[in-house]
Formats: sequence, C-alpha cells, structure tokens
Amino acid sequence: MNEAAITAMIKSGIAVTSAALTVSSYAVFRTPEMPSVGELTQSAADYTAGKASEAKRFVEEWNEVHDELIDAEEAARLAEQQLAEYLANHPTKTDDGSPLIYEEGPDGQLHPINLPNTLHYVDNDYNLILDTAMGPMLYFNQGDSHWTGYMIGGRDRLGRYGCGPTVVSMIVNSFNSMDNGVSPITIAEWALANNQYAMGGGSYHSLIPNALTAYGMQVAPVTERTPERVHAALDQGHLLVALMGKGDLTNNGHFIIIAQHNPDGSVMIADSNRFDNCTKAWDLNSLLSQMKGPDKDGGPLWEVWK
Repeated sequence: MNEAAITAMIKSGIAVTSAALTVSSYAVFRTPEMPSVGELTQSAADYTAGKASEAKRFVEEWNEVHDELIDAEEAARLAEQQLAEYLANHPTKTDDGSPLIYEEGPDGQLHPINLPNTLHYVDNDYNLILDTAMGPMLYFNQGDSHWTGYMIGGRDRLGRYGCGPTVVSMIVNSFNSMDNGVSPITIAEWALANNQYAMGGGSYHSLIPNALTAYGMQVAPVTERTPERVHAALDQGHLLVALMGKGDLTNNGHFIIIAQHNPDGSVMIADSNRFDNCTKAWDLNSLLSQMKGPDKDGGPLWEVWK
C-alpha cells in the first residue's frame, strides 16, 4: 500500500472518530430542552436533501436556458448564411441606388417589381415582398445587417431575441396608416419602453396584441385553434400570428405569421428566422399541433386585420 493510501485511511479514521466523539459528547452534555441526537441527524438529512433538490432544479433550469441560447445562436448562424446566399443572387439596389424589390412569380422564381403603394419601404437586405391574405407585405429577417446587431436595452442582440419585434414590424410597416416606415428596431424600442420585453428572455407574449393595437391594427385572440377557424380568418383577408413551441420551427419559442392558404389546405408563413421557410407550403394541422399552450395574453394564436 502506498503512502497516499495510508494517509487517506488515517485521515478517514480521524474524521470518523471525531464525528463519533462529537456525538458522544453532545449526548452527555445535552439538556432536556435541547434536540436529541436523532432529531439533529434527521434535520441534517432533511437539509442535505433540500440542498440536493435545489441543486437538481438549478441544473435543470440552466440546461433549459442553455438549450435556448444554443437554439438562438444556431438560428442566427443559419440566417446569416442564408442571407449571404440570397444576396449573391438578388441585388437590392438598382444602378441609380433605388431599392430593388422582389416577388415570387407563377414560375416559383423571384422577379424584381415596383414597390407597392400599400406599404412603406425600409432599408433591408432582402427587399422581398410576400403575398399575404391582407395584401403585399415587405419581409423582414432578424439576421438582416441593418438591425441584427442592435442591442435591445443595451444587452440583448436583436438577431437572437427579436422574433417578436420583427413579426410586429412586418405587419405594421406594410398595413398601418402611418406616414413613416417601421423597422424591428422601432418595435424593439417600443417593447422596452412599454414593459413588453424581458431582458435576457425576449418579448412577452402580450407584445403581439399590445404593440399591434398601439400601431393601429385590430387584434383578437383565437381560442378555437382549428384548421377551419384559421382558413376562415384568411378568407376574410386577415393574418394570424402564432407562437410556436418545440418542433419544425424552433426548439423553444418563436413567433411566426400565417400569411395565406393554398387550394390544397396548406398554408404559407412568414418566418423572421429563416427565409426558406417562407417559400414552402406547411401542413396546417402540423403547425397547430406545434403551437405553445394557451396563455393569459390570448396566445398562442392571434387574428390580425386593418
């Protein structure tokens, strides 16, 4: 047996002996009003169990936050990669410096068009018009170089935490009656000033009804979350904002716009995280099943109109 092992045994023996002497001494000098050795032992066990439970809860909460941060970082990385690929094939300015706007044609390809009179132009990297049940909508992406690095409250990068402000700004900028354009930064600042944003956590769910109403839109919670109800809203020329949970679009929480429906019953969406999600049809039943649960702010589904 080596010296280290012998030393460890001696130390262990001393610790056990000391503990035994302490208990024996306490039993000898204990007065009736003092807790018994058994009570002290149980109290120590309860304390240890409580601390273990606290530690377990802390680890679980940290793992959840860690997963959310990893999800956001991956989304931001993919958005930046996607933007670079998009810009390589779609210049956003004409030779004279005017904005060059794109819209998907019948052939499925993007073609330059004139800016619709119904919306404001805001400098952005994509310059893309999405066709929606309410009309043409200028697409915004969280990873856009014009605002992705903006720090909400001086701390939270919009590219990571800005799906709420980006979704609201797409709708407001394209459909409200204001004279000026509205960007994701505008809505992020409004959210912070009006207690609709949690630092380090993102937008409160109440941002959707409160910000859209403040900027002149009509909003109502959709409690009947069925395909029939969604199609009825789209048939009326309305949009829907959905808060998605873990699934095809996010690992945690993410706001999207349900923009229009197709003859086969599928729907098109506006996803501020990934532009390619805006170019394909989505099964409505699948989207409805991936939404977060009901909340006090009317979520996870809101109907929006002018």
